[in-house]
Amino acid sequence: MLRISTRHPWLVVALTLCLTVGLGAFIPRVGLRLDARSLLPVDEEALRESEQLAARFEARDFVVLGLLSPERGIYTPSSLARLRRLGTGLEELEGIVPGSVQSLATAMNLSTEGGILDVIPVLGPGDALDVTGAERVRRSVQALGLDGGILVSADGRAAALYAEVRPEADRYLLAERLQALARLESQDRDSVHVGGNALAQAELGRAAAVDLLRLMPAVVGALLVLLLLAYRHPVPALASLLEVGLSLVCTTGLMGLTGNSVFVTTLIFPVVLLAVGISDDVYAMDCFLSEWMRGTRPVEEAVRAGFGAAVRPILISTVTTLAGLLSLLATRLEPLRIFGLFGAVALGLSSLLTFTFVPALLVLCGRWLRGAQPSRSLARGRGGLSLALGMPGLRRPLAVLGITTVAGLGAALLCTRVQVNDSWVGNLPEASELARASGVLDRHLAGATVLELEWATDRPGGFADPEAFAALNAAGRRLASLADVGAVHGVHEDVPRVLAALRGVSTATYQECLLTQARGPSSADLEQALVLLETASPGRFHHYLADGARRSRMSVFLRSADASRIDKVLWEVAALAAPGREAELLYVAPFGDGWISQLAVRLLVSGQVRAILLAAFINLLLLVVALRSLRLALAASLPTVLAILAVFGFLGATDTPIGIASSLFASIGLGIGVDYAIHVISHYQSHRNAEPSAPDAMRRALAGAGPAILTSATAVSGAMLVLMSSQSPPNRMLGLLVCLCLGVSAVLTLVLVPAFTSFLDRSR
Repeated sequence: MLRISTRHPWLVVALTLCLTVGLGAFIPRVGLRLDARSLLPVDEEALRESEQLAARFEARDFVVLGLLSPERGIYTPSSLARLRRLGTGLEELEGIVPGSVQSLATAMNLSTEGGILDVIPVLGPGDALDVTGAERVRRSVQALGLDGGILVSADGRAAALYAEVRPEADRYLLAERLQALARLESQDRDSVHVGGNALAQAELGRAAAVDLLRLMPAVVGALLVLLLLAYRHPVPALASLLEVGLSLVCTTGLMGLTGNSVFVTTLIFPVVLLAVGISDDVYAMDCFLSEWMRGTRPVEEAVRAGFGAAVRPILISTVTTLAGLLSLLATRLEPLRIFGLFGAVALGLSSLLTFTFVPALLVLCGRWLRGAQPSRSLARGRGGLSLALGMPGLRRPLAVLGITTVAGLGAALLCTRVQVNDSWVGNLPEASELARASGVLDRHLAGATVLELEWATDRPGGFADPEAFAALNAAGRRLASLADVGAVHGVHEDVPRVLAALRGVSTATYQECLLTQARGPSSADLEQALVLLETASPGRFHHYLADGARRSRMSVFLRSADASRIDKVLWEVAALAAPGREAELLYVAPFGDGWISQLAVRLLVSGQVRAILLAAFINLLLLVVALRSLRLALAASLPTVLAILAVFGFLGATDTPIGIASSLFASIGLGIGVDYAIHVISHYQSHRNAEPSAPDAMRRALAGAGPAILTSATAVSGAMLVLMSSQSPPNRMLGLLVCLCLGVSAVLTLVLVPAFTSFLDRSR
């Protein structure tokens, strides 16, 4: 490839550009997946079960509008009129399921005035909204117990409207229209806030796209500045950046050609690969400029000699990097699998272009390369620093290895404290209007995230059986008492509300009577209540009861929901459904958006552990084959493994959770971090026979490979630090963790590889 590229540079450059343009034409076909269900593989059994349960109860993603009136409360004519207008406006929006809006305007009340049973809305469309009418609504809400946080807050200062979203709806457009509706009705000291995970996913996609457009130029600028400082000439820096950019365009085009999509959690994919892909070019360019500085060869020969000297270590490091990224295929999460697969494609193309396009470009730009050389002061400084870091290992290898072992064991213990957590709303930029609105909904209402549960019974009468209903009611009341649960809604709440209305008492009074009498409703009461519920809401009754009343849906509203809080609820559910308890009649299956988020976190934990172990094992095998020595392979693997342990230990010590996006640092670190040790050991092997002793060979290896290692680590870490300016917390965390991992890998390589090889030579 080097010979062809240097002899026919115009042909190589033209073919590369034609290939890039051809594949780039497919970039518009790359889709963006926003739905939480897209995180999971379609063949995941738990996902299929969740979809079946959602279909059984016709459960869909939903949006929430919160009406907040902190000074006067919502029981005023103007606020109630606003609530009614919001419901009408919400119903008319494109993307909202017709008839799905739930609020005080749709809540039903049973009236038994004059001995006649009638079903009337709490806030009817024709009701007079004066002071008397507002007071009537307040009394009805309190009597029915609707002020538990779902429809109305306990203090009466906030009310909520819920509406289901069509699966095919344009969520970006829906979010804009909802925000416009909220701004229109935010007046007279009332404010309207828009929330819901269905919109959080779209908002996160929008924020990630804005981040991508803003960070790409910043990363390119940071890399350009760092490479210009290292080479003191624009041609090597621009050639490296252009090569990485072309590989990214080709990879994105391949994604479109093969019908693959990017995911909202990994939309930062190009920025990461742009920073990581520069690594190979740094080593090859360093070797080329060393040849070019001598001034004794034409540019074609200098390119062949310099790039040829870097072939073996770059080939080995490319294979190990690909192994690190491809190990993500061992996970079950689609974003990580796509990132691993096409990240490997991008870096494979980048390495290919390093030995084709870049040499051809350097030959064509040979006349402008005069004066291109590494900064001598920087080179001396990097070489001196490399030797300074390596000398303790050469002089006292046992002490260095002992200290490292103790530190590694401490980091391993801290790793057990690492928490894996994720949240759609928690990943939004802090300045996001939706994030602020979600905080308002969590503080004043029941919360905008729902964990759906299906409870089932084998009783012939289903939940019309008193014992089965008592068990269901006990489970609902227990879940409602949990700290992070805002409210629980289901048939167990609706039935006492109906029976209380039939008896002319408030729901709270009826519930208190049931508790003091220590008995629940009779079979006749339950059957009558279920009939009335079906009559009052014929279009929605089957949303909460199915299969002849043998299956019941229970919606658990969570405040500031994340994986850890959902997990606490699921632990309590498992305890309630355990054999030997009163709930033995029931078995439970979770489903819905909250469960899918939790399932994604569980798959992330198991998948990442499997991927890291697999990548470390494959890397070790590849290094044994490439270096022809198990000992040297262990020496090359050790620094990166310890660096990843150190970063996980840092996360455990600081109680910092990681999510789907930030967990990518481990695979990136395994793929890139081991490159540093490969270059040191390759130099060491080439100098071993020419030097009288192993320490002398290692000193020359550190002096030769150390500057390029520090340049590569600085360039990649500097580019990744740009992610710290991201609006998205996961992107900021990913940038920080990659910087830590690569920085620690570089330092440990220069410290541990000399110590390990010196220890092996002495023991031999």
